[in-house]
This record gives sequence, C-alpha cells and structure tokens, in this order.
Amino acid sequence: MSDEWKLELNFDTDNFEFARGVEVGMVYERMQTHRYCGSNTVTVHNENTEMMLRIAENLGLAFKGEELDDHFTAVTFSFNPALEEKP
Repeated sequence: MSDEWKLELNFDTDNFEFARGVEVGMVYERMQTHRYCGSNTVTVHNENTEMMLRIAENLGLAFKGEELDDHFTAVTFSFNPALEEKP
C-alpha cells in the first residue's frame, strides 16, 4: 500500500524527523480546529502514532488507530464529552 502514498509537495530536505514534525503539526492544527465536528480520520506515518495519541489526550478526543501497512496508520479522532477537561 505504501507505494500508493506520496507527498504532494516534496520538502527541500530528506530529514525524516522534519517530515514527522510537519505531519504532527498539521494534524494538531486540524484537530484543534475541528475537534467538535464528529470524527476525523487521518493517515500518518507509523512512527507518529504515539504523537497522535498525545494529541488526542491533549485535546480530550477519543483515539483509534488501524495500521494500514508497514509504513502508515489510519487514525480516527472523535469528540468525547467524557474526556473533556472539567473547570
């Protein structure tokens, strides 16, 4: 499956950690903006699965991951009022 996935915009660096950081930042911004909009599914590198869990915990979202292949995981974030922080 990973042969089907590729960047639409290639970075000017081959540093994988840079790419991971961009991926995390984009997902975090999307989840902050759309956290109350039901569920959102994103595809991320397997190496970022732990960071997706941290995003879910930080924003009070439910988290479910499904490994697609050796490279990518589908992550679904869902709004869960029970996880929302209480004042």
